Amino acid sequence: MSASARRFLSLALFVTMAAATLPAQYLTEESLAEQLQKLTAEKIPALREKAEAGEPASQFLLGLAYHFGKPVDKNLTEAERWFRRAAEQDHAEAQFWLGGMYSEGEGVTKDLGEAVKWIRKAAERGHPKAQNDLGYMYRRGEGVPEDHAEAVNWYRKSAQQGYAVAQNNLGLSYLAGAGVERNAEEAVRWFRAAAEQKFADAMSNLGDCYSEGTGVAKNAKTAWEWYRRAADTGDAEAQFNLGVKYANGEGIEQSYKDAMKWYRLAADQGHANAQYHVGMMYAHGQGVPQDWCETVKWYRLAGEQGHPRALGNLAISYRNGECVEKDPQAAVRLLFAAIERGHVRSRLILGMCFAEGDGVERDLVEAYKWFTLAEWDSDVQRQRVFDFLKERMDTEQVAEAERRAKEWREQHPN
Repeated sequence: MSASARRFLSLALFVTMAAATLPAQYLTEESLAEQLQKLTAEKIPALREKAEAGEPASQFLLGLAYHFGKPVDKNLTEAERWFRRAAEQDHAEAQFWLGGMYSEGEGVTKDLGEAVKWIRKAAERGHPKAQNDLGYMYRRGEGVPEDHAEAVNWYRKSAQQGYAVAQNNLGLSYLAGAGVERNAEEAVRWFRAAAEQKFADAMSNLGDCYSEGTGVAKNAKTAWEWYRRAADTGDAEAQFNLGVKYANGEGIEQSYKDAMKWYRLAADQGHANAQYHVGMMYAHGQGVPQDWCETVKWYRLAGEQGHPRALGNLAISYRNGECVEKDPQAAVRLLFAAIERGHVRSRLILGMCFAEGDGVERDLVEAYKWFTLAEWDSDVQRQRVFDFLKERMDTEQVAEAERRAKEWREQHPN
């Protein structure tokens, strides 16, 4: 999750978390989100006057207004300026947001070292969101050496203040044994603490624990209840996961119709994997009547977000002219995009394109290369294709194709 996304989540959580959850010094009479919502253009001159006079709370709120473009024009340079003035007066929330801007390169040159500097200042002042983010940076090695034990240290500080995101992260650390001795029961405890605050990721993780019998007695019904509660929060990932459970009949009676319902809810929020699955449901007529045009529509939406399988399947639609005008060149471009994102099946289709000269100039060396890199449904099929190519290629061409395949593997180790 990016720093800006984490900060937005942090802001949103202020609305839903009880006042006792965070130290009073980090909550005004109204939450930050509510303050920003009530800030009107008419109030800006008075706010600016207080900010210019050096009042850190006003400086921070003015920075927040510029950051979100409400009720002033969005101006990240101005946001950074006002956050900095407040941060230099030890305003923890401003330090946290200033660090986030450096983490993302918003209005400033991206600088993870500077990001850590300001986030650490806020964390050391007891700011729970900053403590969580500092833990995240230690876990990922962003601006600091990777150190899972230090990540756990900061997650714990934040989690003990009741911050749901950190509680979930601490649970994940215990579950993986990352930076702390593996303890599934402790993981469940922290997942539950976050889940009780209606944090969707934690609800889903708790569902997984019940589904697999990790840290708790295995209970498919309870697992499904947590998955459903997570999805009911409106979280797209949780909705998608519930769709998967219905599609596979995991902990609940299998139902393609209900799977489609939850996939669609997530897809309508822009969840790429859900969009791909909606396309697949239309392709197979599962839960909905089969409809190739709807299939292509949803593959396209997922593909625009770089979903590998959606790109690969969309390429086949262009290659065959399925609910789109046949366009072999577009198919080849999509195949290359899918391959770069790790879609192995597209290597086989691209090999066919080169072998047939479909959308690209016929090139048996390139065809041999991509067939070498492909995964085959059967050894018999693979052998027939290579026998066919070798009858039409000389020894040097085969060697060149194998060299290219080896070079590609070295350049794409994963």
